[in-house]
Amino acid sequence: MSVAAASHSHPRERMTVSPCRFAVSLPALVLLVVGALLLPSRPAAAQKARDSVSLRFGWPVGMSARVDQRWSRVRRGQRADSSALRTTYRMRVLTHPEGRLVVSDSFAFPGAPAPVGDREAMAQRLLTQLGSLSPSYVVSADGEFRQLVDAAKMKATVDSMLAPLLTRLEELPPQARAMLQSATSEQALAARAAEGWNALAGAWVGADFAVGDVYRSETNEPIPMLGGATVPMRYEFTAVERTSCGGGAASPERGCVRLRMTSRPDSAGMRKVLEGMLAQFGAKAAEAVKALRGMTVENEIVVVAEPATLVPHFMSQTKRVRVRTAATATEPAGATSQTDVRTAKFEYAKP
Repeated sequence: MSVAAASHSHPRERMTVSPCRFAVSLPALVLLVVGALLLPSRPAAAQKARDSVSLRFGWPVGMSARVDQRWSRVRRGQRADSSALRTTYRMRVLTHPEGRLVVSDSFAFPGAPAPVGDREAMAQRLLTQLGSLSPSYVVSADGEFRQLVDAAKMKATVDSMLAPLLTRLEELPPQARAMLQSATSEQALAARAAEGWNALAGAWVGADFAVGDVYRSETNEPIPMLGGATVPMRYEFTAVERTSCGGGAASPERGCVRLRMTSRPDSAGMRKVLEGMLAQFGAKAAEAVKALRGMTVENEIVVVAEPATLVPHFMSQTKRVRVRTAATATEPAGATSQTDVRTAKFEYAKP
């Protein structure tokens, strides 16, 4: 199948949402919404040609891994800063009547600073830790996301983590508080769990890729935190190369495949969503968004996995946002960029 023939979306769509990063400044608010765009349901299927890989789901019951997850953010512009966080946890695969129960527990934040300091820094640290939590969920035997497990318990954990933040941010406008509550609702948490599964395995199940070829897809992606508003998205999927699984000398040299997906929202559609969202914050904020002269957004996901089962060994998610603003009556012209990188390495227990 040619690249052009592959430019259609898979019929089984999934809802996705990204972890919320709240800050009171306008550039940060723009970056917050842009960061909600991530990945589609599944890549379009392609016929086998030359060296090809068939991606199938087959996580075995009893599989257990220690996951070392690292997150970093670099922001440049009128305010330049950087931050980082490391999270470790255990991931287990258990049996379930609907397929597989993927359990994440034993979370730790090695080296994480205490949640003190200025309000924005505190918000950043707490919400980053919140975004690093991986919930437990059920997937079907063929790799379809089914449901979040113990949604009420997860919501209670989230609320307890956010309590210190909300106490110190009493002056938040009602609209901002409502947005934060929406982003941490049980529905949003379930959507984030589906997003995490799609990035790790679900988005790739059933694809047959010629190694090195690029397959394109276009679809309208919903943003649950904005009441289901949609943005046109363009995707590219590639099985980059066969590679080692990264397990040292005992790892087969070419036992894994490196998969890459990039997504870019339509600029006009993204701008329309931003204007509609910020209109509720008053004419000043809406007018500032209208002054946007240029904005580029790119999301990239890389997964190293065993093709026959999609058991993952490495994953990275990179979000790059660049915003250029024209001068207004109160703000000078400028440019802001933000790059978020999240990586996860999986070490499996020996049988």
